[in-house]
Amino acid sequence: MQVFKIPCAMRKLDGSYSPFSINSTTTLNDLCDAVGEKLGQHPNILQLQYKLSKDKVKAPATSIEDNIELEIFLVRMRALIVPPCLANGMLSKCGPLKNLMVCFKDGTMEEKKTGKMDGKGKKNPSSATALAIEPLKKE
Repeated sequence: MQVFKIPCAMRKLDGSYSPFSINSTTTLNDLCDAVGEKLGQHPNILQLQYKLSKDKVKAPATSIEDNIELEIFLVRMRALIVPPCLANGMLSKCGPLKNLMVCFKDGTMEEKKTGKMDGKGKKNPSSATALAIEPLKKE
């Protein structure tokens, strides 16, 4: 199999993106290390998720939690980045998608930021912390 590079970016807490690339031979631990380093978090607590730059805005992120999901991710990236071989063994002239970028994020940060929602679009009180401040009583 041909080794290829996957262009990636990590969304930081301030909303900016930090670009990097990974090889198609990367392991799950190496990928978590790279994303954790960019985010400044320990890789063992990451909930690794990704979206493609060409995905629709409201499309959900896809998680990578084990080696099987990593293999599915790599097969998908191969189909998008590496041109297919023709019957005569030559590479197709149809090039890969232009400006394709994989945007990684930490799913645990998203949950902390938004809190879990119930089916009616309201925050679930068991997952979101509320702070009640009572006014001081005058005597």
